[in-house]
Amino acid sequence: MQNHYFACSNFFHLNFRYTMRKTIVFTTLLFLFLQINYFSQERPSIHQIEFEQNKTNKIEKKQNFDSTVDIIPLNKKAENNLSKAVFGYLPDWEYSTSKDYLRYDLLTHIAAFSFSVTSSGSITNPSYWPWTDVINDAHENGVKVVMSVVNFSLTYSQMHNLLTDSTLTANFINAAKNKIETYNLDGINIDFEGSNIDVDDRGSVMNAFMQELTDSIHAMSPDLEVSFASPAINWAGWDFRGLANSCDYLFVMGYDFYGSWSDVSGPSAPLVSNTVNNVTNTIDQEYFHPTYYPLYPIDPSKIILGVPYYGPHWTTQGTNEQAQTDSYVTAERFKNAQPQSEMHGIKWSNTFQNSWFSYTDGDVDHQVWFDNDSSLGLKYDLAISRDLKGVGMWALGYDGARTELWNLINKKFGTGETPVPAAPTELNITVLEDTEFEINFSHSDYAESYEIYVSSDASTFELLKEINTNTTQIGNVELNKPYYFKVRAKNTSGTSFFTEVLGGMISTNNKILIVNGFDRTQSTNNTFDFIRQYSEPLKASNYGYSSSSNEAIIKDMIDLNDFSIVIWMLLDESSTDDTFNQIEQENIKVYLQRGGNLFVSGAELGWDLVAKGSASDIEFYNKFLKADYVNDAPKGESGSYYQAEGISGQIFEDLDRVEFDNGTHGTIDVDWPDAIKENDGSVNILKYIDVSISSGGAGVAYSGVFESGFSAGKLIHLAIPFETIYNEDDRTALMSNVLEFFDDAVSVDENIMVESEIELFQNYPNPFNPSTVISYKIPYSIDAHNISETKVSLKIYDVLGREIATLVDKKQNPGNYKVTFDGSNITSGTYFYRLRVGENVISKKMSLIK
Repeated sequence: MQNHYFACSNFFHLNFRYTMRKTIVFTTLLFLFLQINYFSQERPSIHQIEFEQNKTNKIEKKQNFDSTVDIIPLNKKAENNLSKAVFGYLPDWEYSTSKDYLRYDLLTHIAAFSFSVTSSGSITNPSYWPWTDVINDAHENGVKVVMSVVNFSLTYSQMHNLLTDSTLTANFINAAKNKIETYNLDGINIDFEGSNIDVDDRGSVMNAFMQELTDSIHAMSPDLEVSFASPAINWAGWDFRGLANSCDYLFVMGYDFYGSWSDVSGPSAPLVSNTVNNVTNTIDQEYFHPTYYPLYPIDPSKIILGVPYYGPHWTTQGTNEQAQTDSYVTAERFKNAQPQSEMHGIKWSNTFQNSWFSYTDGDVDHQVWFDNDSSLGLKYDLAISRDLKGVGMWALGYDGARTELWNLINKKFGTGETPVPAAPTELNITVLEDTEFEINFSHSDYAESYEIYVSSDASTFELLKEINTNTTQIGNVELNKPYYFKVRAKNTSGTSFFTEVLGGMISTNNKILIVNGFDRTQSTNNTFDFIRQYSEPLKASNYGYSSSSNEAIIKDMIDLNDFSIVIWMLLDESSTDDTFNQIEQENIKVYLQRGGNLFVSGAELGWDLVAKGSASDIEFYNKFLKADYVNDAPKGESGSYYQAEGISGQIFEDLDRVEFDNGTHGTIDVDWPDAIKENDGSVNILKYIDVSISSGGAGVAYSGVFESGFSAGKLIHLAIPFETIYNEDDRTALMSNVLEFFDDAVSVDENIMVESEIELFQNYPNPFNPSTVISYKIPYSIDAHNISETKVSLKIYDVLGREIATLVDKKQNPGNYKVTFDGSNITSGTYFYRLRVGENVISKKMSLIK
């Protein structure tokens, strides 16, 4: 459908461009033709799609606010240095997790999304309403807050009645005026999606409705604003010039050009394209279809250009640009897509002027097309060059704590001063000696210094020191006392957000690493300080610990193999943020194959890796997490089971009752704990109370050699997040059993036969930019206990056979290894990496794309 449509549109555009100037017949025929084609392909916008996806989370979510706090009026004297309007939608599912990241100095409008109109004309509130804190902070800074009203629950006939029945129209207008007056709002944005509106009602009927609404709202105060969210394509029936004249301005949703319906991959908002469908043509094109051209040259101040803070993710038939799509995965938000692109290698499409990346998971290819500061900057330049009213985004919060997109707004429309630095990432705290920690983290763009904060309770922090580098040592540390740290970057423009809270404790045994893999913020309660739940249980067993963000593991700043025990905390990390991505999986595989001890707990591991995962994810779950996924919750019932007990004869048999959080005990609501069973040699060790193991248990354990391994390792995998066990005595008892299990010797066959051939794995990511990871395995010559060093070299060559780099050149014991190659100093192209182990040689090909 899509390709056929493009071809037809191009035909008419190219062959009838000049004829249309003179022949009204052709104009009419073309208009009718395009109307039919547009209408046949019309689909809900991302606003409606994500509203539907998140409405299950909207049930009775009320803000816990102080009703004595008044909503203050807009401070009209607040200074605003922005050259254009910056209009952001804030969805209610982002309200509680993203409000602290809003930059009010870089916004002019916040649209509270979403109020919903009913068939009677009444209006329901968003979740958590009223957003007193956001409204007051916005008003104090001179930012207008408008209500965004949607029609997603109405049918064609109900919408027709609302637009044409004077009583229903009056009900709606009065309800809107009441909301505006009650909550001191600054106007209303109408997001009436065309997929819910009959074609005959989109022109004069809708415009008359909007005119009546605008006149009534302006009668309250001429300062109040009325706007309409309009599509990038005139699917049929819209009169955009008339619509703009009937209200103050239009928010043009300049996205959804590619999505779940697309046969080939491409960006949600192509600036340009090899077809007529793109953002530039939406604003400029005179003869493509009746969009905004009749309006833009006359009164560009009536248009706000909306841009996406997300992008489509598909599985595809190959990793080439515009590959055939197999299945749609999700709309990746910028806060997830940007770090993934850094890991897999960012690419640039000259065809679309858009960023994207691809990767292969097992034998499945993936593509993610998303907008970053480079592609959004070009769209902002379009708005500037056309002198539009401004720009806006769907949606606020989709960038999380990242600062790139705020810095771009400041650069294009603000003061242009040095941006506030981004928060450091890859934080890790390592025990160095008996009384010393080392703190490491990544450099932040624009940072001039870094502030290190310390706490003894993970609650009250004080500034410990300010440094100019990204590493420091902390000495004179007391034994058996937990220390918690967080870091922020600083420059003359301000300070970044804080990192997550990590910690460390020095004791008689310091070979434990705790990895924080819990990055999720949506539909959960992530306070980024759950490391606090480990200190007392470990202290009771005389164990100290180091800690790390999972990003530091991905970037090879920490080697799991330096620790005898690794604890991986995930809470309810799920498919949106990845419980274990491919690089993390490879790290864990190598660690377990080399005899490591892993304690991992998380409520959504099976849901992410099995129910939503790829074939390689499922294999990892089955063979290395040693579990069989049964259900997303015990008996498939969410929010029903919050207690577990040990199983007779297993390591937790002395635990009669373990209670975990239902959302009222200071962590998260574990309403969907996976139901799992033993698999591939593991045993069941924990069960949900009143649930048979056949319906899924709460934990498994394994002791032995993992697949392709050469030394016995151990695993404890719980579907109950350890951090959510709210009784500290229960947490301490469970941790004691875990550590005793890891301390016991492993009984295995003393003559474990292993592969006698070296293995060189495909680099990951591939293609890459600028760095990639190369993994290889050196086998034992006879059995798992015949250890002898072998001369090993790993080198990089170009296509002419010239040596580019030597990554390894030394003797190594049998085992699994990985090394990172940085191609920053070489050009794009094909390269070869060659592994030589003794007299054996193997090589593979890789591609660098800059």
